Amino acid sequence: MGFRGGRLTGGVVLGALFGATLAATCAAAPPSKAKIQELDAEIQAHQAAIGEAEQQRKKVLADLDAQDRQVADLRRQQRLKSEELTALRSDLRATKERLQTLERDQAKLIDEMRAALRLGQRMGEGGLLRLWLSGESPAETRAWLHGIGRLTAAQKEKVAVIETQAEAIRIVREQVAAREQRVAEAVQHLETQSRELEHASVNLRKLLDRLKRDASIRREAVTSLKNQRAGLQKELDRLARSQGALNIPPGAFAKLKGKLIWPVQGKVVEDRESLLEGLYVEAATGSEVRAVADGKVLFADWVSGFGLLLLLDHGDGYYSLYAHQQDLLVEKGVPVHAGDVIGRVGRTGSLGPPRLYFELRHNQKAIDPRSWCRSAS
Repeated sequence: MGFRGGRLTGGVVLGALFGATLAATCAAAPPSKAKIQELDAEIQAHQAAIGEAEQQRKKVLADLDAQDRQVADLRRQQRLKSEELTALRSDLRATKERLQTLERDQAKLIDEMRAALRLGQRMGEGGLLRLWLSGESPAETRAWLHGIGRLTAAQKEKVAVIETQAEAIRIVREQVAAREQRVAEAVQHLETQSRELEHASVNLRKLLDRLKRDASIRREAVTSLKNQRAGLQKELDRLARSQGALNIPPGAFAKLKGKLIWPVQGKVVEDRESLLEGLYVEAATGSEVRAVADGKVLFADWVSGFGLLLLLDHGDGYYSLYAHQQDLLVEKGVPVHAGDVIGRVGRTGSLGPPRLYFELRHNQKAIDPRSWCRSAS
């Protein structure tokens, strides 16, 4: 009686069951520590980003404070320069008025001197003769002429003084005008700096608002992720309490080849007509069905043609299958240990006598149970 591990037919049904069960298990897998670690990593990433944003926010606040102080200082300088400019313009107006007064005095003296010169020219030699003939005493005549000469000399001296003062005033006016221009340029420069700093401050405030919004969004995300994590942890704790812990080290099942217990005590039968890839173990109805090794219940439900069927995952791609049971005593997701009672022999889904259909698979390929289980059944 050889093992038909390569046959299809009925084995196709169980092969499809394996594939569908594995896919469904992956799709509806219970919460895992890996998922919690993934959430923790995401939470840490958000918290790190929040920390970076907070550091950036502090820097922006410091920059904004420094700029505000700088703007205030520039405004103070601008105010002082504006006051200085106003004073300079007032001084410039006064200087211009003083210069205009001196220029008017100078023009008046020049007009007087020109009048005296014209008088002297009209008198000439004949004028002096008429002066002598007028009956005036010579002494009076000489005194008059001497006075005219002194007057002209004094006028010349005064004109020279006025010219000196006017020149000094013109120099002062030029200096004041130059200073006025420099102060006006300084005021303009301060105004430009103030506008630039105010514009930069506006941008910094926008950045600050964006950082606040981003931090708020990330904090909400962290809260949501923490809630998810708490829910997953709660579910894991519940499963751990209800199922207990199952730790199957890698390679453990492979080391059990030839040492596995048989799932039920009875006669091992190979039904050639069924063309299945496992074996039957004939036993009385209600006989205990035991797990052949440590594992976890991957499937526990009715399958057409196989009745109540149980599928155990033993790790490393090894699975054991138990069909036609009268009753299933464990549920999906529950860990079991070698020798645990997992069901009872029956004839569900079968027209034959009470018996257990038993099959082993590795990576979804059937393997001969007789080479894995102990020789005595």
